[in-house]
Amino acid sequence: MKRLSLFLILAFGLALASPGFAQKKGKKGGGPTLEDVQKFESWLERYSNGEILILEKGRVNRRELNAFRVRAEKIAAGGDLAAAKRLFAVLTLELSPKLNKYQRAAAQLSMVRDIARDLILKIKDPAVDGWLLKRLAKHKKGEAAVRQRIAIIDMLGIRGNKKIGKLFFKRLKHLSIRDRIQALLVLPKLGNKDMIFPVLKMLGQREPNLKIAAIQALTGLLAPYSDETISANKTPDSFGRKTTPLVVAALEKTILRSSAWQVRAAVVDGLVRLKSSQSIPVLIQALNAESKRGKDRSERLLHQIHDALEQLTGVSMPEGRPKFWEDFWAKEGPTFQYGEKPKGRAQARPRAKSSYVKYFNLDLHSKRNLFIVDFSGSMAERVRLKTRYAKGAKKPKYEIVKKELEKVIRALPSDSVANVIFFGTKVSIWRANPKGRPKPVPMTESNKADLLQYIWETTPGGATNLYGALKEGLTMAGSGLFDKYYKTSFDSIYLLSDGAPSYGEIIDTNRILHEVRRANQLRKVKIHTIVFGDAGNNLNFMRRLAKENGGTFLHVQ
Repeated sequence: MKRLSLFLILAFGLALASPGFAQKKGKKGGGPTLEDVQKFESWLERYSNGEILILEKGRVNRRELNAFRVRAEKIAAGGDLAAAKRLFAVLTLELSPKLNKYQRAAAQLSMVRDIARDLILKIKDPAVDGWLLKRLAKHKKGEAAVRQRIAIIDMLGIRGNKKIGKLFFKRLKHLSIRDRIQALLVLPKLGNKDMIFPVLKMLGQREPNLKIAAIQALTGLLAPYSDETISANKTPDSFGRKTTPLVVAALEKTILRSSAWQVRAAVVDGLVRLKSSQSIPVLIQALNAESKRGKDRSERLLHQIHDALEQLTGVSMPEGRPKFWEDFWAKEGPTFQYGEKPKGRAQARPRAKSSYVKYFNLDLHSKRNLFIVDFSGSMAERVRLKTRYAKGAKKPKYEIVKKELEKVIRALPSDSVANVIFFGTKVSIWRANPKGRPKPVPMTESNKADLLQYIWETTPGGATNLYGALKEGLTMAGSGLFDKYYKTSFDSIYLLSDGAPSYGEIIDTNRILHEVRRANQLRKVKIHTIVFGDAGNNLNFMRRLAKENGGTFLHVQ
């Protein structure tokens, strides 16, 4: 409390000194009054101490959330650096350590921070970017300091002020690996083509997460110049015409040499992002090499490369036939024009099914699958589905899901790995490693028997902690190469839910999408989503979640 009171005194001092501050209520000029600042800080103090909760009885307390929005908007009305500083304090606000886990979940800190973040983005004062950049240079230790630097990097990326791009890039070498990764991910929004060659050198980094971030930054910076649908990029002396071959050659070396499937997946995404015909022969070579890999072979990655080739060429081919692509390119390559569908017999080849099993109506293209299943109280409801799953009779949702899971688990080959996460209010992992992450468990007959017993013994109950379950699933391989589970982590998640998030650290669906998208930039996990039952339950959110993470959406009715 003393710390917060001191913070209030300092804030008032800052307010009085601010050029955008109006001491008397009603004074014109747009800046906040002393009373506005007092109400803003008072609300934050009560909120951080747990006196104000945003989630009450499973519902968002709109009255209190709107009360904060009104107070924050009055602060933002100053439109200057002082206003941004006051609002930025919300992004780094910490709740009182006295709050229990239920109070912390009910606080929904992300909702409050999002309001402050959106208002900072509307402040056009260029001094804000310079101030954020200076704060980034401070090397304080601790998780709170790390979160603050990540918030700064995200803010700079969203604001997208290219005038500070060079200074931002110079800061990279002084940042920790963790911060440097985040900075590289936003670099395409701040940087320019002059940064391509320095970033190109970063592909030699040992840490896979840093290498993935460099691949995304590199291809993001080059994409405006490599895109062959833009006429200016096709001229012989264009920047893209000269630079794309160098970048593609470096990506070719990376995808063929890396033992981490996440790095190889990042290269595939990057080659597609370039929208260049020069990506095609590299992908064909990568498809052939991936099919011949031993323990590092990824079935999901084979499917991803195949889809990438179909996307870039406009041609359909059977999966699992690299020779067909080699023959196609030998014939069409010399005259191929990106964006124009080639004529020839290759288009007529039927697409063969490569999936060995289905989960509901979704093909499994991977041997590293994590199933995340909603087992909240609503899953006990009886439904009559239109499809084969309930055969016309009313049955509890969870029974239908259990039978489908049993069918899938029994069909998984012995050389595959899998795990299951059930979530209601709590998140339960079948088998976790010492760090509490879902362990990739080999699907031997004995392990299958144990997993099936776990599935049938689990009963539904509680609220819908969807973000908590996804957070557990996506924390795998977070430590990069220095995590012994990195190479064997899951590459596909199948998420099933019948309702909107109603409990947990984050329940706002837009914020969940943002957090998952940011985490999955490095992990490269495909997230497939299944909405179970009523079309009104979470349809748009689950569809976007799949689309933004390379997965497929399915609505089981």
